[in-house]
Amino acid sequence: MTGAAALPDVLRIVAVAVVLFGVTGLGLTRLALPDALRSHEWLWVLPVGAVATAFAMTPLGFAHVPFAIDLGLVIAGGAALSAYTVMRRGWPQRPAQRRTLAWPVYLAVLLFLVALIPLFRSGFLTVIGNGSDAHLAAGTAEFLKHAPPLGEDPSLPVDQVPLVWRSKQAIYYALASVSALSGLETWQVLSVVGVLLLTLAAAGWFVFAREVLGAGVGAAAIAMVIAGLDRMVIHTGVHPYFNQTWGYLTLPFALTLAWLVVRRPSPGGAGLMALFLILCAFAYPLAMPLPALVLVVMWWVDRRARRRAGAAVFGLREGWRRLQAAPLWTRAVGYLVLLSLVVPFFGVWEKLTGATQLLINPHYSLAAWGGDLFDWFPEQQFFSIVSDRGWWAALAIIAALAGRELWRLERPARYGLLSVIAAGALVAGAMRARQYGWYFHFKMLAFVGPLVVVLAAVALTRIRHDHPRRWVRYVALFGLVTWVGWAMTGAKFELASTYDELPRTTQALASWNAKLPPGASIRLDVPPPVQLWTAYMLHEHPLCSQRPLTGTSYPHVPLSRAADFVLVRYLRRPFDAVGAPVLENGEYTLYRLRPGLPGGDRCSQRMIQTVKVIQRG
Repeated sequence: MTGAAALPDVLRIVAVAVVLFGVTGLGLTRLALPDALRSHEWLWVLPVGAVATAFAMTPLGFAHVPFAIDLGLVIAGGAALSAYTVMRRGWPQRPAQRRTLAWPVYLAVLLFLVALIPLFRSGFLTVIGNGSDAHLAAGTAEFLKHAPPLGEDPSLPVDQVPLVWRSKQAIYYALASVSALSGLETWQVLSVVGVLLLTLAAAGWFVFAREVLGAGVGAAAIAMVIAGLDRMVIHTGVHPYFNQTWGYLTLPFALTLAWLVVRRPSPGGAGLMALFLILCAFAYPLAMPLPALVLVVMWWVDRRARRRAGAAVFGLREGWRRLQAAPLWTRAVGYLVLLSLVVPFFGVWEKLTGATQLLINPHYSLAAWGGDLFDWFPEQQFFSIVSDRGWWAALAIIAALAGRELWRLERPARYGLLSVIAAGALVAGAMRARQYGWYFHFKMLAFVGPLVVVLAAVALTRIRHDHPRRWVRYVALFGLVTWVGWAMTGAKFELASTYDELPRTTQALASWNAKLPPGASIRLDVPPPVQLWTAYMLHEHPLCSQRPLTGTSYPHVPLSRAADFVLVRYLRRPFDAVGAPVLENGEYTLYRLRPGLPGGDRCSQRMIQTVKVIQRG
């Protein structure tokens, strides 16, 4: 069977990622997780390990520590910390009721397999979806295996970390680590790791529903399913928007930690929350203000309430005093880490300031911020609604249910979560009114939508169990069944239209490198968008094109007519080619080019960088 053919490789990648993130996350979770969250401690280990791996490898990379040594040190450090904490504190406690852990794990496995249907349909490891950033994501992770973050190496598929991504090295170190340990190429593991992150995020919503909303296991499980099958959530992970998927992973865990840190401050909880927030900022700077806004509003409301009650409050000055009172080695390590993260933080600042100017000033054009989108995504798709008629009524009911759940919460949690929902709605509405606003519209609702879905799903489940009137409980049950069905249908529509963007014929181009003379140049006579992956696979040779991919932020091959060979796709031999095909595979054909063509051979392994400075509006 086609799907079964891909399963062994998928399990291999998952096993490597689970072991790696488990080793690096177990000790940190045992050491830092607040006691109030221990009932779901096992669900924290892998997410904490993922962000810890990415975060820990970054300073060493900037210090020019070779990748293999960097990875070895991180694994050894994680293993040592895990062994120490297990010996001192034991293994994470098992929940009193097995279903507290069994249900989210079972559902996570199902969600993982469902989201990977396009890959199973192909039957081999590939990049699924149509996200044009995928080649750059895989190439950046491959680059970091061989060079420091600020270095250059024209012999690699991507010869430097793109300027617009210079805050994102951390997440590509994590991707490169899974690739290296599994013995597979970065592009082979990209989609599987992306879907794994989606699965961990879904488990995060289960934890959020249980710990922040106080939901039962059943209500949290239903919320996890609806949010996990949300069409736009799946769209984000499978196309793949890898940076955004990492940012999305951090959201439910950061929100949960923010609430615990405000209500029951602890050094470990504050440290974990900072880890998730910083990784969110590195991976996807535009998402970081969302959990940060929730934290600030929660802290402010709680602070005012404590002052009115005459209780002591914890402020920034007290935090700074405690930092200065810490042991010397602790301060030294902290300062070293902060210093090594100057470049990523600068990248985050550039992204945030540029986006902020565009958002607050309607006179700035959003044309350059369209990304790979060309139109709006329907609003109903962000809330697991499939009906195209009367969807606004369903959305109004969902909003009312979310509001009902918010008003059950304590004031800090209520207003903290309400603030980010209101901000998301305002930004999305403002972007709808502006030309080319679909990028920010999509990004904002892709983060806020699942939060609203979880709140509303928990509220509807409460009505189903607790309302005194039987007919209301039946209506709530009907609503839950309908909503789960909508979520499943939306996921089906999304996955049915998602295929691989890296077929076997394109992958096979990598094997052509060794069959050609060293240093032989190749002209790419393929459509400009197709040059992304063809150039990636043939990167061992100087490349060029008569029609390079311009008008984007992607690096592209040089302009040249002359070369040693020419690659065509589904076309007859070019008029300036000579002889029979040298290589062919059914989609691509390689010919020799006539010597002495005008302009000379200007092909090169060095890509032309189109972005040389970050624009601030």
